[in-house]
Formats: sequence, C-alpha cells, structure tokens
Amino acid sequence: MVLPSVEALANGLTATLIIVTGYLIAIRLLIAIRQSGSKLLPAQALFAFCLGSFYLGSVISFWVMSFTGYNLQPDWLGNLPPYSFVGILDFTVSPIGVCAAMYIGFSMIKPKIVKPMVTIYAITAIPFWANLWFNWLGPSQNIPAVGAGNLVDIGLLGLSGIFTAVYILSLILIAGGGFIYLAKISTGEIKRRSTFYAIGIMLFSLAGITETQVHLVEMGLSILLVVIRLVMVGAYIILYKAMIPPKQSFPPVHD
Repeated sequence: MVLPSVEALANGLTATLIIVTGYLIAIRLLIAIRQSGSKLLPAQALFAFCLGSFYLGSVISFWVMSFTGYNLQPDWLGNLPPYSFVGILDFTVSPIGVCAAMYIGFSMIKPKIVKPMVTIYAITAIPFWANLWFNWLGPSQNIPAVGAGNLVDIGLLGLSGIFTAVYILSLILIAGGGFIYLAKISTGEIKRRSTFYAIGIMLFSLAGITETQVHLVEMGLSILLVVIRLVMVGAYIILYKAMIPPKQSFPPVHD
C-alpha cells in the first residue's frame, strides 16, 4: 500500500482540523439555541456547519487513502470523471453557506431585505448544483493528474467556478463590508460582534480565494497551504466569538 506523501499529510491533516473546528462550533451553537433567545443561532449554526463541510470530500478522501492507498472514488458514480465525487462533497454546501451568511448579515444590517437577498442566492443553487453534479453546460471541475500517495486537488470550472467567485466576493463586499459599516456606526456589544464578523469573514474569504484559485499543492507550495488553512481556522474561531451569545444570556434551563 502506498502511504500518503508529506504534501498529502499536510493537506489532509489541515483539512481535518478545519472540518473538526467548524463542526465543533456548529454543535456549540446548536446547544446554545436551547439556552438563548437569539433567533439567529440556527442560521449561525448552519453557517458554521457549512464552513466545516467545505473540506468534507478532501477529508474523507485523505482518510480513505491513508487506509487503502487510493483517493475516494466510489464505483457507483458511473460516468463521472475520476475523483469528481471529492469536489462534489467539498462544494455542494457552498450555496447553503452563502445563504446562511446573507441571512445573518442582513438580519443585523438591513432586516427589511433579508428575504429577497436570501432568495436570490438560493436560486443560484439550481444552476450551481446542476453544473457541479451533472456537468450541465460544461465541465465543473479541473482535476490534475494524481500521483501515488498524493491527495486529489480540485479546482472549479464553468458555472460552479463563476458562482463560487460570486459567493466569495459577496461575502467580502456585502457581508464583510456591511459589518464594517455596522461596526463604525454602533457601540458596545453590537460594535464588538460586528468587528469580529468583519474580520472573520474577510480572513475566511481571502484564504478561500487563494486556495480555490491557486493549485498550491501542484505548485509545490504545501507550506503556504498549511499557513492558509491555519488562517482559516483562526477565521472560524473569530466568527465563533461573533456568533456565540454572551454568558449572561445563558440562564438556567428548567424542565
């Protein structure tokens, strides 16, 4: 059996760290729902779950390869390109995550337009998933040749790539910019949380752009990939500080 290369270990372990961080934050927020009256907590928990799930395919493929020597490629996928299921697992949650982010952001910044904005982004999920899953209107993934012991490196093409760029830019310009504005005009707890939101979203988005647009592993830049993944973990923790209700809003729960 071929063991994972150093690059695959760096890729897989940092991806595992990200997914564990995202899921732990989501679980903590779900627990807080019962203890707090915040109506945003379900959307915040969903957002945190999506943040972790962006690496679901990569993490599963890494651990499958660690025990079998091969990347994830189920036999039942039929005529789909080799290893494309990894990309499907990684990116299927993208529209859901951006919808959750827009719901959170506009609920705090401009509540009157929450529903139309979330609806617009939800509609984009239809062509996004059609392209990602079924290569509608052209191939959705760029998958370089995978050497022995290496983890598959997925890049998005076509509609999937376009919508992913739109999602990330929306996070930067609309969500991140909106929270910067809210932080400027607010004081106290709202200012603090808006600042955390803005910093976390910006760090996550910039790291996401770098990783999705540049094949760092293919270019031999695994060290830079590790740095970017650690920045992303830091962004998740900052976003957690923005989303978790203050302790004083956790009264004892009586049955």
